Amino acid sequence: MSTIKYRPEIDGLRSVAVVPVILFHLGLGWITGGFYGVDVFFVISGYLITSIIVKNLESGKFTFGDFWLRRVKRIMPALIGVILFCFMIFPFLIYEGDIHYMVLDGFAALFSVANFNAYLNLGDYWSGRAETSFFLHAWSLSVEEQFYLVYPLILFFLHKWGQSLLKWVIAIVVLSFLLYCFGVFFELKAFPFNALSSNSVTFYMIPSRAWELGIGCITALIVRAGYRDKSSAKTKASFSLLGLLLIICSYLIPTDGDVSLIAIMPTVGTGLFIFFANDSVFAGKILSSKPLVFIGKISYSLYLWHWPFCVLFHKYLSIKYSISDSIATIFILILTTVFSILSYYLIEEKTRYYKNTVKLVGSLAVAVLCFGGLYMQVLFKEIEAPFNYVDHYFHYYSINPELFHKKSNSTEVDPKDMKINHFLTSRKSPEFDKGGLVLGNPEIEHPEIVVIGDSHGCGWAKVLNEISDSLNTKTTFYVGDGMFMHFPIKDGKLPDEMPPINSFTEDQARSYGENVLKSIANAKLVIISNRLTGSYPRTMEQMSYIDDFINYSTSMGAKVMLINQPPLLAIPPKRQLTPLLIYFGYKPNDQNQYIGEFMSSSIDSYNERLEEMAKKYDKASVYNAYDIFKHPQKGVWVIDKKDVLYRDINHLSYQGTLKAKDGLYQHISHLMNLSPLVADKAVTKLNN
Repeated sequence: MSTIKYRPEIDGLRSVAVVPVILFHLGLGWITGGFYGVDVFFVISGYLITSIIVKNLESGKFTFGDFWLRRVKRIMPALIGVILFCFMIFPFLIYEGDIHYMVLDGFAALFSVANFNAYLNLGDYWSGRAETSFFLHAWSLSVEEQFYLVYPLILFFLHKWGQSLLKWVIAIVVLSFLLYCFGVFFELKAFPFNALSSNSVTFYMIPSRAWELGIGCITALIVRAGYRDKSSAKTKASFSLLGLLLIICSYLIPTDGDVSLIAIMPTVGTGLFIFFANDSVFAGKILSSKPLVFIGKISYSLYLWHWPFCVLFHKYLSIKYSISDSIATIFILILTTVFSILSYYLIEEKTRYYKNTVKLVGSLAVAVLCFGGLYMQVLFKEIEAPFNYVDHYFHYYSINPELFHKKSNSTEVDPKDMKINHFLTSRKSPEFDKGGLVLGNPEIEHPEIVVIGDSHGCGWAKVLNEISDSLNTKTTFYVGDGMFMHFPIKDGKLPDEMPPINSFTEDQARSYGENVLKSIANAKLVIISNRLTGSYPRTMEQMSYIDDFINYSTSMGAKVMLINQPPLLAIPPKRQLTPLLIYFGYKPNDQNQYIGEFMSSSIDSYNERLEEMAKKYDKASVYNAYDIFKHPQKGVWVIDKKDVLYRDINHLSYQGTLKAKDGLYQHISHLMNLSPLVADKAVTKLNN
């Protein structure tokens, strides 16, 4: 099969693609769009593959077997090398319970379905489970490999039938781009085709990514048609530089990581650069420099190796051995560079022209399967759970409409993973639209207690429910996992325009607000619990909404109890605590056990704001949950014999909330005028 003319500036462009990806994954805040380097790779791949296929179609030398064989030689040896290395070494360095996930994700990468695995099993690209997957980055390789399977067939038959390749490729690009836009603009919770509009589908799947590869395909076809040669030197210099600037700017634009139209910048920029650049124009000269060309040559290995090392250090070794971010970054860069250079010279270069590469790939693939099977079936034993299961009832009480279709009567237990029991329940209608989740004494007409809050409110809900039952009263819960449930209240009315509430449509938010005001108007006690600070601290505006709720509640005759925020743990966000405790070597004993606190000054500041709010109203008070779990010298109380008191970095487990149950009972009884308030404000003190 014929090759195309070598263009050093394209290798340099690969370096412009891979370096930002690595820097982004290292956590450098200034390169917020570094992940768009993957989009640049897509365009380059589309250009090169189209150029090769069309040249061989026109010369009559194209065969599918030859094409796919070259792809196997190019992609699989280095990929299998990384997977095999991870399978052989990492099980000795990571938490035992994560080994089988590493194996499953490695298998998905091996069989070119990593993008499907990511969508089905890892969830959103930015989720906790995804960020701990050693082969998350293989999703983009799988997209390309699926492209290599389908695209040659399309070009072959279009060429055979005498159709215009350019027109059909443009049509495919337009269709794919429309699908991408569909995912960008219509990710609405109440949208009837929500599955098609999921950000994860748009992010991971080839139908909505094909337009990026297609830009490279179109570029190749118009270059092949001779249009590039008709451009003046000035035009080439100007537009190649413009393309490069578009790419670089896309890396620096602040973004939340969701799919967006910003992707047009790096993809169109790459197309412009490839079309207009050569090694004699300014932008081409820069990217044709030897250092950038070398980085470009090893870019595939750099991409393969950097992410497993990032996960290993960021999610495991740095935590276990208290390695600072800067030292971890140095280790990651050194290991990535060394292994990438070795991989390029010893694997990529050797196997690309080795006549028995396919046999070698097959043998290595069998080795991967054997190692994976060995870990999953023989070496991987059922983990002995030294701690009791961590119970939580978040989904039971949450009125988040996203969870509505997921509710079931089953109990989900996964001892290998979270050490958590999830208690769910089936529901027949969304609670936000019918006065909240109402539980308790059916003989009482209106709920006497209203509980409002985000996931922290969900965490306290089970204990509050038990207290409500023991007081023989009725309670309604307006708590939402991942939702800030407050809004401005002026003169006892909703605002003309409700602020966005995560997971609610505008109509749902207004219906929710109307129900909340009605419930508070009939309540004796309003309990408010929210996460105040952490990765996403509450804004001044959001804190003012809480103040509005206190003001409205007290004006309607209700008393208000604010539960302040418990301490944050010095562990990675989005990770369950129990597996980390096991990984750190903690074991149950008769003594309370503690770990370090995170952002203590910030929590103190926000909890003080709650105190200041409460002092403005005679009927408002604060329940001090923080002091229950914070020891002044030892840190945060997380283990009581075999009970783990936290679920993750900031959420208490059900067992944790039980430590406050007696104090909450006394405090609530007093506020409901059912019993006198005991001394020390019902705060359970730590045993020293």
